[in-house]
Amino acid sequence: MKAFYKFLILFLAFSFINTYSQEKTTQQDIKKVYVLKSVQNNAYQHIYFPKTNFIKKRGGFENYETLIDKKVIVTKRVKQKKDSWIVLLKLEDGTNFFGVYPTIEADLEKAIEKGELEIAL
Repeated sequence: MKAFYKFLILFLAFSFINTYSQEKTTQQDIKKVYVLKSVQNNAYQHIYFPKTNFIKKRGGFENYETLIDKKVIVTKRVKQKKDSWIVLLKLEDGTNFFGVYPTIEADLEKAIEKGELEIAL
């Protein structure tokens, strides 16, 4: 019976260590700076900008040209999809997106892959 308890304690210890190490690696993208890139017809697929009518209802102006080449910071990871993370992006200069939205959600890995975001140098 003592052997079983020792095994159980070792198993739990290793599982906690493994869980802690995974959490450390998922926090690497927070506070990283990226650059918004231009997309044909402003058809961003992996940066989830609000629809035009929602921007106008809140008193904002839909002007994607002002966002091109702006630096954004990853502030928080929201949820995990199959193989990537949904994150919150905030403009580095402190202004709001379209004048009304302080943060925007984006699928980070896919946005980088499709050229919607680029790592800032």
